Amino acid sequence: MPNQSPRYIAVGFVEKPQGIKGEIKVRPLTDHPSRFSLLPSLYIEMPDQSIFELAIEDFSERNGSVYLRLQGINSREAAEKLRGAYLSITPDYLLPLQEDEFYYFQILGFKVKTLAGDTIGLVDSVMDVTSNAVLTVKSSDDEYLVPVIKDVVKKIDWPNKEILIEPIAGLFD
Repeated sequence: MPNQSPRYIAVGFVEKPQGIKGEIKVRPLTDHPSRFSLLPSLYIEMPDQSIFELAIEDFSERNGSVYLRLQGINSREAAEKLRGAYLSITPDYLLPLQEDEFYYFQILGFKVKTLAGDTIGLVDSVMDVTSNAVLTVKSSDDEYLVPVIKDVVKKIDWPNKEILIEPIAGLFD
């Protein structure tokens, strides 16, 4: 069913330091923020493309944000250097999914077609917005934003790497 897994999967984004002892405020990029309490460490993917691993020393969750203390990050200055970094895991730590769920990386490159058989393009990226995910679908000459909602996405054909959609009014205007 799934595409080949990437080496690292982002589960959080460092927004800013929190306090003076090295804690960081993290925007979770997961439906299960409590997963951070189960992880021994995270891979830190810096804006300059460097990647390193740090152990998780402490975890808390408040008001939709995650707060972490990471090994060796003991000051506000050290935490500030992590601002803008993605916190990632390896595929070994992916949580099991329900039958109708998928990880975004699994559908990248899938062909998007209408139920009538018209090819729209390929999934280039997936954005997570408040109410649902949105596929960025690129064709040779255009780009479309396709909401991942039951009224539009009718089927994910895993063997053929296709997503079948029923366009709603205005989708391609």
